[in-house]
Amino acid sequence: MLPVGGFVALGVALALIGLVVGLRHELRLAVDVGAALASLIPGEDQSETAEPNARGVRYTSSGGDEIPADLYAPAAGGAGPALILVNGVEVTGRRHPVLAAFAESLARAGFVVLAPEQLGNAAYRLVDRDPDALVAGFEFLRRQPEVNPKRIAFVGVSTGGSLSLVAAADPRIADDVAFVATIGSYYSLATLLQAATTGTILEDGGLRPFTPHRYVWGVARNTLVSHLPNPDDQRLLYDLFPGRSPEPDPDALARIDLDDLSASGRAVFELFVNRDPRQASYRIRRMEAHLPLSLDALSPVGVADGIQTQVRMLHDLGDTYIPSSESERLLRRLGPRQAQLTQTDVLEHALLDEVQLSPDFLLGTFAPGMLSMFGFTFAALHGL
Repeated sequence: MLPVGGFVALGVALALIGLVVGLRHELRLAVDVGAALASLIPGEDQSETAEPNARGVRYTSSGGDEIPADLYAPAAGGAGPALILVNGVEVTGRRHPVLAAFAESLARAGFVVLAPEQLGNAAYRLVDRDPDALVAGFEFLRRQPEVNPKRIAFVGVSTGGSLSLVAAADPRIADDVAFVATIGSYYSLATLLQAATTGTILEDGGLRPFTPHRYVWGVARNTLVSHLPNPDDQRLLYDLFPGRSPEPDPDALARIDLDDLSASGRAVFELFVNRDPRQASYRIRRMEAHLPLSLDALSPVGVADGIQTQVRMLHDLGDTYIPSSESERLLRRLGPRQAQLTQTDVLEHALLDEVQLSPDFLLGTFAPGMLSMFGFTFAALHGL
């Protein structure tokens, strides 16, 4: 296991390269980024810098949702840069141990960090009001005395990165977001729905097999079913699809009369049971026509033209949750002047994969992968 000092040393080494080309102000940030990345490895001690000030806060979105969040501030005073750290759909939400450790480490490095709770975390789902809640978090931060309102950025993990991009395109804040950094995020929610139901995705004009982790199906099911206006539809569909795949439960299918579903419920049912990739787009459009939910409203694909800031993406090439081609699509849409993509192979979706101790893995995979992660993190934070 590479110790904390190893990351700090890596930071110093890269900073010295910066010195050669005249980037002297990079040294402190490089060391801090090294320490922050070390916090992502379970079991590692944190640096001996002063404990950040952490407290729970609440604020209200324009839609009336009260958002609980944790605010981490550096021990030193003054108005500094701030990050909104957005987790993916995970029941522990903002209190995920890795996320909390990373937030604390970033605060030690001089960043104010806001970790908000996503509205649907407890039920493993996305909520159409999630982007509005993130906009409210941005507006909350720029009212805080310890925050420089011109230096606020989003860092989003998995679905949290996608929702951060949607929020960053909101006209209320679009011109003021310093940057958005994403880790393993999707470009189009429709792509994940197609993958979860047909085991394929569209890539380079053709279909390729991609069966995502069962977690993706669970989040997709919960998101769509929970947005159905009819509680009876919700109950019937949860009975029909209780498992870890879109295969309906045979006992429930024999017992339930599908005519009891409303038109909206039937549209969701037909999307879930479809296995033909050629029908996927039609089934998704039909479902959207019946639900008070637009997949594009929760997807960067629907708001890309409104994203005004720089975007930095990190994606694992072997991601089994969200294919790396999703970040590639956003890169093509925004162009290399606005977006940069770092691809690696040391992550398990958005967390560090298990570290093997063989020399071949450490030197051939882990070290280059961590170097890529360092470069991604350093480049993003340097923009703040």
